[in-house]
Amino acid sequence: MGQVVVTPRKTDPKVTEKYLMNLVGVVDASVYWSKGDLNAHVTVLGDAPLTAHDFQRCCMEDLGLHQTPRNVVIDLRVPRAA
Repeated sequence: MGQVVVTPRKTDPKVTEKYLMNLVGVVDASVYWSKGDLNAHVTVLGDAPLTAHDFQRCCMEDLGLHQTPRNVVIDLRVPRAA
């Protein structure tokens, strides 16, 4: 019998970045590779209800494990009064 070759799913950071940008409260997102792990830096308005774990859970459910950042850093921005 021949060997079965399993091709891993290709991970595209831009897919995850675009997905994160469409979540409520997110004003900017950057997804990148660092030391072999997919990471995300997400800028949200100060009243956004999502935590780093919430972002990971959303990615896992909608995009799959291969598109889920291992680490998520959240940058909270407080809107300035006019």
